[in-house]
Amino acid sequence: MRRPPRSSALSRRDLGVLAIERTWGTAPTALEQKLIDADRELGLDARGYALVVNGLIDDPAAFAHDPHTVAQLRATRDQRRGGSQRC
Repeated sequence: MRRPPRSSALSRRDLGVLAIERTWGTAPTALEQKLIDADRELGLDARGYALVVNGLIDDPAAFAHDPHTVAQLRATRDQRRGGSQRC
């Protein structure tokens, strides 16, 4: 399934996902709580949550809104991909 193109503005859902990521961090042990919060607060299942997170990682508006959280997400993604670095 392809993600629709992102607009330049962050939606309420996008802001909610960033808030969940900021609250729980990138520790693997936090994943369960993130998914509980995503379902309860945003109505997102695990797949939907992952799609939103992946879309936000490279979104300039998300980085402008919360650079620390987005930078952490990028670093985690890069580690999982084998340490490749993105600028």
